[in-house]
Amino acid sequence: MPEARAHAEKKPHQVKFWESNALLAAAKGGHGAMAIWMFTDIFNGFYMQSNQEVMDQLASHGDLEAVRRLVAEGWQPPRLDFAADGGNIALVQWLLDQHKDLGKQWALKNAAAKGHLAIVKLLVNEGIVYLDDQAFCDAAANGHLAVVQTLKENNLGWNMAYKAIDLAASHGHLEIVQYLHGVCSGSCTHRTMRAAAGSGHLHVVQWLHTQFADDPNVDLYEAGTKQQFNTTVMDVSAVNGHLHVIKYLHEVALAMETVTATVVNQLDQLSGGMILEKTIPTCTPAAIQFAAAGGHLEVLRWLYANYWTEPSVDVMDVAAASGNLMMIKWLHENTTAKFSSAAMDGAAREGHLAIVKWLHENRSEGCTVKAMDDAAAMGHLHVLQWLNEHRSESCSAKALEGAASEGHFDVALFLASKYPELGGVIEHDFIENRYISSWLEEEYPQHD
Repeated sequence: MPEARAHAEKKPHQVKFWESNALLAAAKGGHGAMAIWMFTDIFNGFYMQSNQEVMDQLASHGDLEAVRRLVAEGWQPPRLDFAADGGNIALVQWLLDQHKDLGKQWALKNAAAKGHLAIVKLLVNEGIVYLDDQAFCDAAANGHLAVVQTLKENNLGWNMAYKAIDLAASHGHLEIVQYLHGVCSGSCTHRTMRAAAGSGHLHVVQWLHTQFADDPNVDLYEAGTKQQFNTTVMDVSAVNGHLHVIKYLHEVALAMETVTATVVNQLDQLSGGMILEKTIPTCTPAAIQFAAAGGHLEVLRWLYANYWTEPSVDVMDVAAASGNLMMIKWLHENTTAKFSSAAMDGAAREGHLAIVKWLHENRSEGCTVKAMDDAAAMGHLHVLQWLNEHRSESCSAKALEGAASEGHFDVALFLASKYPELGGVIEHDFIENRYISSWLEEEYPQHD
């Protein structure tokens, strides 16, 4: 190829930066053969950039042939961490034989997270067991049961079983939850139930309830800590719209209430004379707010029918910011709760022009200057244009300042044309975007 020959005639210092990046891009894409061709034909055996990242990328794709070829050319060997991540045990073994001490801190963690069981076993046999706690948790979170078992059998990381079981539950890996429960008794708690319910894994929720319903030592439905705003399992299920989980927990609650007809399900005598009050699943007002914030109309309708008579004003405002116009219409038509000006402000901030228009046409609460100020900072020019034409609240200097700070030049131009007085009251020195800052200085010069 004429172009290749022309490049080959260059001296090392003449190799362009983009050409060096091209070789790295080939390595990142797992194209080892192309990387070698570029090195030999394009660079004529010269490569002035650091070759460590190239080698690491080739190793992460498990390309033993390319790695060995480039090492023979004098390149730095890749780090074991990346080879372990790539999953080619032959490459890992070659590095252990030839370059064992290069970059092994993350090797076990990377292999465990990807489920490379053979490499995990090899590293354990070689005594390369750094970050075993993280390796154990990552394997559990990603559903690699055999890796979890291997680490446990070698006494590596299993002291983190209490965290690993919650991670497994949050990702729906029931077999790992069951295994860890079997080998590490006491590791299932209300946090495990919250993790499963919050991620919508009904099969894990059902197993936990069946397994621990009669266990006097485990209260699966205990409310969250103060840091968790005292939310319940049903509340966290509403966050991501898991109505199937909410309905199941509701049936559980009805069954538990039938047994005792009280808020407290059961009093069990524990060792040492302690009494555990087992909690019945329920919702707090946070559930309907979570559903509204997430735009989960079906969840909101179900909660409205089964737990509340009237949502609060802030629920309406949160729903407007969620962008779900059908939810807004349903709340308007089926409840008597009031919106506030925060509804249109929030919808404008998030760029939901359809909701802004609907609120303007169907509600009387209006908005504040925050509607335009926040829409400007977020770069929603279409919202700004509509508000400018149809509303009278206007904006403050924060609108131009926010648009300029965030680099929304089109918004800044619009505001400057419609509200020229704003440019003289904002501090240009605080605008991080130097191009817009320079433009503002030219349009609105400020003097000491």
